[in-house]
Amino acid sequence: MKKRVLLTGLLAVSLASSGAVPGLPQVIGIEVAEAANVTANAITSLRTGEETTITLPSSQPTYNRIIWNTDPRNVASGSDYKIYGKKPGSTTLTGTAYPLATSTTGDTIRVDVTVLSNGGTVRDFMFNRITYTGAEFSWLGTTGPVYVEVKPTNGGTSPYSGVVSSRSLYVSNLSPNTEYEVFIDNQSIVKFTTNDNYGDRYYYDGRWYYYDDYYDDRYSDSYVRDFRIDGKSDTHVDISWRGTSRNVYVELRKRSSGSNVSSKWANENTSFSGLSPDTEYSIYIDGRYMASFTTEKNRAAYNVVITKNTSNRSVDVSWSGTNGTVEAVLKKNGSQVDSKRTSEKKTTFYNLERGTEYYLYIDGKYIETFSLPSESTLPSQTTWQPPSSTWQPPVATWNPVTFTDVNNHWAKSAVERLASYGVVRGFAGGLFKPEKLMTREEFIVMLVNAQKYEIGSGTTGFSDVQTERWSAPYIAAAVQNGIITSSDYSGDRFLPGKFITREEAAVMIARALKLTPDASALTFTDTSSIQNKEMVGAAVKGGIITGEPDNTFKPRALLIRGAAAVMINAIYKPY
Repeated sequence: MKKRVLLTGLLAVSLASSGAVPGLPQVIGIEVAEAANVTANAITSLRTGEETTITLPSSQPTYNRIIWNTDPRNVASGSDYKIYGKKPGSTTLTGTAYPLATSTTGDTIRVDVTVLSNGGTVRDFMFNRITYTGAEFSWLGTTGPVYVEVKPTNGGTSPYSGVVSSRSLYVSNLSPNTEYEVFIDNQSIVKFTTNDNYGDRYYYDGRWYYYDDYYDDRYSDSYVRDFRIDGKSDTHVDISWRGTSRNVYVELRKRSSGSNVSSKWANENTSFSGLSPDTEYSIYIDGRYMASFTTEKNRAAYNVVITKNTSNRSVDVSWSGTNGTVEAVLKKNGSQVDSKRTSEKKTTFYNLERGTEYYLYIDGKYIETFSLPSESTLPSQTTWQPPSSTWQPPVATWNPVTFTDVNNHWAKSAVERLASYGVVRGFAGGLFKPEKLMTREEFIVMLVNAQKYEIGSGTTGFSDVQTERWSAPYIAAAVQNGIITSSDYSGDRFLPGKFITREEAAVMIARALKLTPDASALTFTDTSSIQNKEMVGAAVKGGIITGEPDNTFKPRALLIRGAAAVMINAIYKPY
């Protein structure tokens, strides 16, 4: 143990007045260097992205400061007693503790730390952009911050390692024409190769684009570019690409095991059928990874029509979209009162009580609340009627709705207010999934509901939004009201299932509110990367959306359901 002698009071004054030690202060600390080794209490519950304070045994003194040695990869040291979890795993952190502010020698501090993952499994990993010096990618499935590493497969220095909270990342300082491997929370996700100096490309609006106008002259006829997933369902996927003039070998592999599910020779487009619902797959062309995707769950019901028969106290229910046998359930006051299993996309419920609210679920998904009128003269359908010159926006009704997974979420009040007015819906099991990424069509449905636009059967003008698609009437309403313009998208494709970005959402809301374009409010450090500065600026000026704490806007960052609810809630007026 290091011995310390503290001289105070008369002894200090005596020495000072004797002139033996000119300028000697009133308190003198003399250290005799006998270093001690101090072991702090072990930390076993620190999670990635979390900060905690170490605890020393009660027999140890309180140190003035602690200087940590070079951080291991698992944790980062903060000031004094603070440490920060990074890579999941176990490590030993060491440092030197100093008893006084002026101390030059101290005790060795040691603490054993175990960092835990926040949970979740990476799925739907997708490269958004690959250049010769960088790569941008995103994924779904993880919960909370994760530790991401990008390593060259040749064993060189890792260009990036750190904690990421947004489920998306851009990594720079890569070497051209070099293979790298991405790890998330110690799990190997995918390998990729950067382009050479002429292959700079980026992913926008569902397609790959290249910066070089004369790119085609620099590559062989077998180089795949502009790869995209055109559409998917619970059992099927369509893909296409450009750049090849001959057949290439296309493989579909299970993401979890890497095993080959199906393969074929094709040129520029193909499809795979017979897939398993809610399963993640990866696509490779000529052995090169292209993308991952997750098939839909058993297709959900849409275009649900409830026809009320007051004379015999029954309702007829019909719908589109489901495959195979599904279960339609009727609930009252939270309890199930009847259920029907059918593969015909229609069923009938009998012996209902007039004036009682019933809740309809199809395959566990909430569909609609209705009540049987007491008089047979009331309208017989709850679905939208063809437009007329006397159409008026519907009057909002309040039916309290809560979700079990938003109780401690920052978007709770916005989510439950919108749900109670019928603007948004959740998932089976009373879940809203506020951290789930939101697609373009999901956001459009939420915005159209909030604006109370008339939902009709108009066309959308997009080749990939067929009239039978569940969101087609809402997308048509958005087009008719100027929220969506064809000039925003390449060709005639809207890509309704593509995840929506912060910029897209801000522009759509600004258009819905008829805000005056104004870029003057944009003072972010990344303003130059915003494409529609005038409409984003209008949304920022109107308080609809704000920047990030680091004074960036991050226009290409993906929007989660909770954040979308907060934005829509800010503009929603029930009456």
